[in-house]
Amino acid sequence: MIKFKIVLLFLLCLLGAVACQNDSPRPMMSHPLENGIVVEVYSDSITKGGGERKEISDTELMKFHTQVARIYTITAGDRFNFLVYDHPELAVDQLSVMPDGMVSLPLIGPILIGGLTLDSAHQVVTKALEHYIIKPRVALIPLSSKGYAFTITGSVNKPGRYVIEGELRLVDAVALSSGFVQGKWEDMSVELADLTHSYISRNGELLPIDFVKAFAGDSIYNIPLRNGDYIHIASTANQPIYVLGEVMRSRSVNYSQNLTLLKAIALAGGFKQMGYADNIIVVRGGILHPTIFKVDHTKLVAGTGYDFPLNPDDIVFVPKSGFRKYNDIIEQILPTLEAINLLAGPFGNAAIYKGSSN
Repeated sequence: MIKFKIVLLFLLCLLGAVACQNDSPRPMMSHPLENGIVVEVYSDSITKGGGERKEISDTELMKFHTQVARIYTITAGDRFNFLVYDHPELAVDQLSVMPDGMVSLPLIGPILIGGLTLDSAHQVVTKALEHYIIKPRVALIPLSSKGYAFTITGSVNKPGRYVIEGELRLVDAVALSSGFVQGKWEDMSVELADLTHSYISRNGELLPIDFVKAFAGDSIYNIPLRNGDYIHIASTANQPIYVLGEVMRSRSVNYSQNLTLLKAIALAGGFKQMGYADNIIVVRGGILHPTIFKVDHTKLVAGTGYDFPLNPDDIVFVPKSGFRKYNDIIEQILPTLEAINLLAGPFGNAAIYKGSSN
């Protein structure tokens, strides 16, 4: 009986010890991002004045609709296709406006159209042709403009620079560039545009425009375009990594499994020899509503911590110095990002488009 009580007491103590062990806090598993490499993580939203942007109001959006647009006038260097209906022999492709505003047309010869609106130019050319053709119908079709145009890149069939003629809006811009790129998925044709991460910039600032709502028919997001607007349609097919800033060659890098921060910087030729900031910036989740990682590059280079794993569409930025708000980064990376996307073609990846490889 005494032995039984001793055994029972021993079992109860053992069970109590196990219960106490289960109640005690479990040690946290170590993660590469918690090894002192990432010095700061925060979320931000782009807005004109900096800081976090809440849901934008209809009143704020209406400002983009009421901005006075400058009327397009023909400028030296503008190019047109010239047609006269029922007279194909008079057609001229790639008609270029000379520095003095003159163009040379069949039958008419040199004629001044520089400084005129498109409607006025049609009237002037039509009147000149009336000396040779009864009731001529002419067409000056803009191909490119030095003076009043927008640029669209990314997942559209014909990326490039387009003349803004009349009241052209965001959705019209995609139609003008022959629509979104199509792909195949399970024998179905699907659009490859990633509207969530697409954006429009104006005068170096990102506009708070929701592309998903704009293309779903919400007219308040379908804003009129203005001279110099830059539109980028992100792609769901190719999701490169962008490496910008104080590297030898700013570029896009094809994403692959196990791609890390140092590997991406190496593919961009490494750091420039000039000084750069203590922290490398990784922008994740798109440039409108990103999560921003500040990574301690000294620990990375010294090998005292895990390398930082990258995700598709990450933007790696090596700054010269620190920054106070997210808008400071955007002002530095937008011009380079736009230039890379101009090389990218309709599939949104400059490295693939140019035949480069990792």
